[in-house]
Amino acid sequence: MGRRKQCFIASGLTSHLLFLVGSIFCNVSLADTEALWELVDPGRYLDDLAGISLPEQVDTQRAVYLSGSLFEGLLANDTLTLEIADQQAFNYVIEQRSDYLNGDSGWRGGFSDQDQSFGISLTFNSQVVLATIYSPTGKYSLQAIPLENSYDYIGWVYSFARGAQYLPSDDGGYVSSGSPSSNALVDFVALSGNDVSVVQTLTSSGGNSGTQINATVGDNLTVSIRITNNLSSTLINEDVNILFILDETDFISSSGCEVGSTAAQPSLQCTISNLAPGASTTLNYTVQLTDASHPQVASGVFVGDLFGEYMQQNAFVFVNKETLVDTDGDGITDFNEAIANTDPNSATSVVAPDFKSEVDLMLLYTQKFLDDIGHPSPETEINQLVEVTNAYYADSGALVQFRPVYYGFVDYNVNSNLNVTQDALSDATHPAFQSVSTIRSEIGADIVVLIDGRFDSGNLCGLGSTGGIGYRGELFHPSIVDSELYVTLYMPGFPDGGGDGCDDLTLAHELGHNFGLVHSHREAGAEGTFPWSLGHGVDGSFATIMANTNDYPGSTELPLFSNPLSNQCNGLACGVSRANTELGADAVHTLNHSRFQIAALRVSRILGITSLGGDSGSIMYGGATRTGDSETAVSLFSSQDSIDVRATLQIPSEHQGLVGVTYVVISVEGVGLFLRDDQGGYQAWDGELGTLGGTILPRALNSSEELVAFSEFVPSAFGVDSASLTVFFAYEIPSTGAFVYSTTGVPFSIQP
Repeated sequence: MGRRKQCFIASGLTSHLLFLVGSIFCNVSLADTEALWELVDPGRYLDDLAGISLPEQVDTQRAVYLSGSLFEGLLANDTLTLEIADQQAFNYVIEQRSDYLNGDSGWRGGFSDQDQSFGISLTFNSQVVLATIYSPTGKYSLQAIPLENSYDYIGWVYSFARGAQYLPSDDGGYVSSGSPSSNALVDFVALSGNDVSVVQTLTSSGGNSGTQINATVGDNLTVSIRITNNLSSTLINEDVNILFILDETDFISSSGCEVGSTAAQPSLQCTISNLAPGASTTLNYTVQLTDASHPQVASGVFVGDLFGEYMQQNAFVFVNKETLVDTDGDGITDFNEAIANTDPNSATSVVAPDFKSEVDLMLLYTQKFLDDIGHPSPETEINQLVEVTNAYYADSGALVQFRPVYYGFVDYNVNSNLNVTQDALSDATHPAFQSVSTIRSEIGADIVVLIDGRFDSGNLCGLGSTGGIGYRGELFHPSIVDSELYVTLYMPGFPDGGGDGCDDLTLAHELGHNFGLVHSHREAGAEGTFPWSLGHGVDGSFATIMANTNDYPGSTELPLFSNPLSNQCNGLACGVSRANTELGADAVHTLNHSRFQIAALRVSRILGITSLGGDSGSIMYGGATRTGDSETAVSLFSSQDSIDVRATLQIPSEHQGLVGVTYVVISVEGVGLFLRDDQGGYQAWDGELGTLGGTILPRALNSSEELVAFSEFVPSAFGVDSASLTVFFAYEIPSTGAFVYSTTGVPFSIQP
């Protein structure tokens, strides 16, 4: 069939490095519909197909032949035909391409014939093609490998047995990011005295009530203080002073107390004129919580002589910021506009309506994962799972894009216990995880994900830490003990020998917990960051990604998050309006709210790369920091600072063990180019590749190489008061002609 062919010459001069790159790129797109694969007789390819290990409980499988040239020509809006079985084919329109840092490519497409949640997610490289397909006849998977001495692929399209059962993602389990400490932010003297007992009941205008509550800036807080006389004698003219609360709130009213000052501190002063033995009396006051009230206020009740004998009782309110006000009505709240650095008072200062927040994932995998994937490309298996997850979020209307920025093997045995694994990962109590925190900071990852092999036993497919429970959209409230985000899960599939397995919805579900989502109103005590941060379902029909199908008898899990604005859940509404205070379920609203906070959790330190002489799946990360604080990237230093500038190169598997050289080039504005040599010194460089010296002598490259441009460099010690520098990092494999370098480098400035 015909194709459209668009060719253009691209040339570029990389600033400072002076590499002239000239190459011809041809984009070939499909003019009409084209088949993604051809169904073939597996008998013709027995030897090749033997290289594919399919998972357990496969029901139907068809051998397929894929043309490698097809992948080179796919463009957005092209239409692909997928023949699932003889005379059974469906059309999908390509919607988006993904380019992964390791060199993989991904495609997502939607079903072209019906308005349904059917689609295809596909990831490929020269070694493997993986895909997940939702069609009107069911869910299918594709795994294909290259034919020997060919650019084409052979593989299987398969589905699992219809009777195969998937476990709920976490069967009601999730991990709170950290419990608040009632005295973490305020110090008091120890309690003393048992002559009276005091109980404070706190009630916010936002609807929360208890002896310790969460409330929001702007809420009115009413405190009811019940004082009981435990003595055998009557209390007469007993002083009651209420401290701390007026320091950070606006006083509204009180019954029985007056505003005064105690020990130079604003206070409410009250008197118990007469209280018989065993009797109780109640005092009340109301204040308004202000910006100064964040993150915590305390109501300290002192009964007796403050400078003699007294009894003290403290009650705490954890105050979250108002995160939902949208002053300019542009669809982005003031809270999130502060994160996005746009003007909350101007509707023209706003991110684009289709802007997707990019959340960086640090991905770890185990030996069992390597054993179970059935092919030699763990990074591609991970990328495919992320590609599918991104499709689930996009199809639901969530403006979030997950990006793998690190792939790392960990020598850890999950041993069918995700709870223990999650604790070991988050607390770094196992040697395999002790460097996780450092690497996460060095690359700027937002969430750490650990993937094990296929599920063996237990009742969990995954676990995720849940951010901001009860804090009305403020995921990283200062009172939360540990706000780092983690996910642990098993890869999709079924255990050897049969039994229930895990679906590829698990990662989407657990990441949903990270964003502040919990399961559904049918789960006792379920509370997300907002009252509506929940999944949804309908008996006999469906359950959304966060909901548990066991809570909705006869339901099937759909690859969508709850969203009352969508009717794609078997023709029914996928959620319940947030205005419904009892049953509201709008996960998509929560995802679109939380995305700004999570994407801004850390600044990405991934360096863009360019590869000459062949493709490279290398990942570079690094930056400029002050000595002793490697976690904080800095772009402006004083001449007295001690400066470190370094990068880590994740060398792709095809280059590991080959003889190579690493390079550091420093461009000083207005002065010229310099290189760092293999003795740690600095030499002037004329910009010619033939004279470029390396930081090491040629040797076999490791899986990871650290390049240091500056270590404990104090500019003033060398007579430098001001300068603007950019540092570039590179490596070369002379035997293959591959030369990989950071495109933009690490810029920083020095001032007096």
